[in-house]
Order: sequence, then structure tokens, then C-alpha cells
Amino acid sequence: MINADKNIRTKRKTVALSVDNEGRVIVRAPLDCSEKRIREALLDSEKWLEKQLKKYEESRLIREIYGIRNGGKIPLLGEDFETVFSPVSSAKVEGRTIFLSEKNPEEQLKKLYRKIALNYFTERTEYFSSLTGFVPSSVKVTSAKTRWGSCTSKRNINYSLFLVMCPLDIIDYVIVHELCHIKHPDHSRLFWNEVEKTVPDYKRRRKWLKDNRYIMDLI
Repeated sequence: MINADKNIRTKRKTVALSVDNEGRVIVRAPLDCSEKRIREALLDSEKWLEKQLKKYEESRLIREIYGIRNGGKIPLLGEDFETVFSPVSSAKVEGRTIFLSEKNPEEQLKKLYRKIALNYFTERTEYFSSLTGFVPSSVKVTSAKTRWGSCTSKRNINYSLFLVMCPLDIIDYVIVHELCHIKHPDHSRLFWNEVEKTVPDYKRRRKWLKDNRYIMDLI
């Protein structure tokens, strides 16, 4: 049986299990919860925990490959680029190499990615806007790490900076997703039907985003 690495007791009423970003099994239980009840919860959720721990291990191995370091790799628009430290004043791309200053590489990379993201996302939003007929009031790039994109009630669309690391077809899906929220602000069947008109395989792309959320932690 999988054991808990950390047991947190609060005034909650139920037992909740999770795997944190360090691969630890966390139990959140009521103050008066017995050890027997916790063990039963762990046993009942064993298959789910095994799946979550497997995902963590896969993402850990990926992080060993990717990273902002000299000779490391980092994705951009779905392609891998090598990061090389160089005496540059700002990040620059040459071929499949991104040159960064050793002093503040993360800041430089984010600045470069933000510029690329805004240009690319704006262009693709305009393209899919012409296909769907849904026109946003504005397009912005944010540092959000909890969602890939959002659409406000005023039709302002925000994309996460980290989306720029995803494959092109995945980016397109997020753009269509947010544009469709202009007509359907919820996730009703009508909304998904609208998405499906432009992205018939949206379920595959949606699953890719769910399985690859580690991207948001690469920079």
C-alpha cells in the first residue's frame, strides 16, 4: 500500500489525497480523523495515486532534459531549442539556439517568449476570428500558471505566456477555445459543439494540455 509522506489535519470534514510537485503523497484529514480511516482512504485511492506518482516521475525525467542552463533544452512553438549562455544584453534566437545572459537568463527568456507569444497569438487569433466570426476586444499575454487562456465578459482574451512552448496545433486549440467563450461563456454542450466545428479533435488536444502541464514549470 502507498503510504502518506505528509499528513495535514484541519477543520475539514473529508479526507483528501494529492501528490505535490515534489512527488510526495499528501493527506488532508479532519482533526478527529482516525489512522484507520486514513489508511482506508489511501487503499481505496491506490490506483489513482499510482497514476499520479507515475505522472510525477515522467515529468521529473522531462525536467532533467529541459531547463534554462548552458546546453539545456527549452521548447518554443513545439520545437526544442538549445539554451546557450553568452555575453548578450538580451535573449536572441539563431537557428535552433537561444542565446541568454548567464546573469538573468530566466528573465531574458520570458521577455523573448512574451514578444514571440504576443505576435504569434495575435496573428492566429485574427485568423480563427475570421473563421468563427467571434471577435475579441483585445489580446494579451499574461504570466498565468493556473490556466492556458481566459476570456472575460468584455471579450478580452488572455493567453498564458507558457502556451508559447506548446505545439502549434495545441496553441490553435486554446485560441479557438477562448474565442468560442465569446459566444458561450460556460463549458456547456453548446460551447463544446462550437469548438468542435473548428477543432474536430479538440478532445485529443485538450488531453495533451492536461498531460503536459509540467511545461508551465519549465521557466
